[in-house]
Amino acid sequence: MIEWNKITEKPDKTYKVLGQNLLDQKNKINDLESNLQTTSSELNAARTRQDSANSKIAAYEKEIAALEEKANKYDALTIEHTAVQEKFNNASQELSQAKGQIAQITQTIEATTEKITELSKANIDLTKKLEFSNAQAGEFNTKMLEAQKKVDELNKQVTGLRELNEQNKALIAQKEADTARVQELEQKLNQKDIVLQEKTLAAEEFEAKVKELEPPIPDVSSYELDSRITCPMCNGVDIKDVEDKSKVLSYVGHMPMYSRRHQCKKCGYEWN
Repeated sequence: MIEWNKITEKPDKTYKVLGQNLLDQKNKINDLESNLQTTSSELNAARTRQDSANSKIAAYEKEIAALEEKANKYDALTIEHTAVQEKFNNASQELSQAKGQIAQITQTIEATTEKITELSKANIDLTKKLEFSNAQAGEFNTKMLEAQKKVDELNKQVTGLRELNEQNKALIAQKEADTARVQELEQKLNQKDIVLQEKTLAAEEFEAKVKELEPPIPDVSSYELDSRITCPMCNGVDIKDVEDKSKVLSYVGHMPMYSRRHQCKKCGYEWN
């Protein structure tokens, strides 16, 4: 066994050391180097997995940005739909008023038609009376002219009412086209809602996969190195590894990976 205390007190003095002790120390060094190489390989693999996870996270962030852009477009379509819906409501009110006017015009046309029929019958009666009574011809002609004037006026009214009816029909056709446009916009909004829900579900699945891909922090203490390390101060073998928070090796996600150093449980001395 090497007496480290004496060596520490007199470092210039030459000591005799058994070859077996030197072989033991060499074996310990070889074991430490082998374990260190294994730990370094695992650390490099963990860094590679971390880089892959970061790349996937960047891709997911781009997809989320695209979803946000689509959400903004959806909001714009919603505003447009609200404006079109308001126009549709106003058009519906105007359509109801136009239908009421058409009903009134229809009643007026029917009443006018009845009057024309009655005047036509009266005209026929007057014509018959004219054939039987020449004495009443002047009076009959006057009444006939008056009746004709009324017929002409009524015909003019009928013509005006028919033109108004055609205008109302054109207005109704325009309102029906607006209604079809509103229905088409509602269908587009429903399709956008479905696409947005699908993209939201896809984004949630991507986030879950990213969490699954985050590599675990390797625990160096699991390699059972403590029993093979000797304290350089007290020659104790009860050694543990502690984190050196002054040295950050890398990050796994948002979690730092610190360097580790040895600590003697007996005297408390720490060394790299």
